[in-house]
Amino acid sequence: MSAKQKDTADRPKKSPVPARIMLPRLLLILSAVVLIVLGLVMIYSASSITALDEFEDSAYYLKNQLQFIVIGLVLVLITIRIRYEFWDSNVSWIPWGLVMILLVITAVMGVAGLGAQRWVSLGPLGGFQPSEFMKIAVILLLANFVTVFRKGGMSNKGFFIGIAVIVFIPALFIIAQPDLGTTIILLIVAFAVLWFGEIELKIILIIVAVIFAVGLIGIAIEPYRFARIIAAFDPWSDPLGDGYQLINALYAFGSGGLTGVGLGLSRQKYLYLPEAHTDFIFAVIGEELGLLGALVVIVLFIVFIYAGIQISRNSPTIFGRMVAGSATITIGTQAFLNMACTLGLFPITGKPLPFISSGGSSLLATLILTGLILGVSFQSDVPDRQTRSRLDFKIYEGGGVNVQRASQGRRSR
Repeated sequence: MSAKQKDTADRPKKSPVPARIMLPRLLLILSAVVLIVLGLVMIYSASSITALDEFEDSAYYLKNQLQFIVIGLVLVLITIRIRYEFWDSNVSWIPWGLVMILLVITAVMGVAGLGAQRWVSLGPLGGFQPSEFMKIAVILLLANFVTVFRKGGMSNKGFFIGIAVIVFIPALFIIAQPDLGTTIILLIVAFAVLWFGEIELKIILIIVAVIFAVGLIGIAIEPYRFARIIAAFDPWSDPLGDGYQLINALYAFGSGGLTGVGLGLSRQKYLYLPEAHTDFIFAVIGEELGLLGALVVIVLFIVFIYAGIQISRNSPTIFGRMVAGSATITIGTQAFLNMACTLGLFPITGKPLPFISSGGSSLLATLILTGLILGVSFQSDVPDRQTRSRLDFKIYEGGGVNVQRASQGRRSR
């Protein structure tokens, strides 16, 4: 045996990634990829008529979405490369502060559209919606606060003040845009971080009470929100107003039946269903692909959520559990909130369907959240006890034990 071969043989083999780590990772990636591809197909189908009418290019929204997918995938790779422990420090104030500045700019000189002032103009790239990225900033900063609180680094009073600053100040700016949907999701993000951070139940219950209070206040100060609640239960009470979108969405689902009218054959997208390629794309899926197609989308999101929760559970640190778990809940909550609104099970909030709906800000934020989850997964390649035992003690046929390998394993731990 040559010296090179001997050196290769003596070198400790790299530990295989345990199945409990690899399987959720693959499920998350696979479900996300399928949802993105399905989104591209449905965006072209749902937007081709509108795009041809507005821009004389039936693929306008498809091309726009492809650009953001490329940018988003680059951001995913960057996010995975950054160790998530990097954010468990005062550095986590930086993204929160930057997005907060953008929210202030939006309030002062933002671009108005569809009855709300939620966007900052980026010239040829279109509108940028800062509130989508505040969800990410809150996850990172609040998770850092929880780890400090758990270590006894601050009092209960200081912790509540921190939550008020981190969560409720941006929530006030977002609800003033007005955007009650994102505000509710932001508060659910805070709840998720505290839950995965294993904070005392009484503190979590206080946050839940505040969420309900904010929701009730938000409905009370804007009469149109109460009208949307009425329309969700009885859209035909105002068929040309608040009930118009939901009625046409229900027509789409009704026309689709079990298997759908066929890909590209939707009738509602012919300028009957507003926002067919964004907020109400799930209705077009139900019309063209039927109940079976809609169920496939639901199952894909369930798989994504399951994988994300498993990745959170497998994290070796509490900070990793909070980041992966709350990022998963954020995406899952928005997905099922969108589908519930489209089906008339919840008042319309104007939130896009993650991965699928057309929209650059939402897609980029969703992909960054996915990158955070995958980052936790790739940094959780710690073999379980049984795997470590098999690697550390190699039983030979003669009954001997490779003591050198065992000692190397102990030192590495």
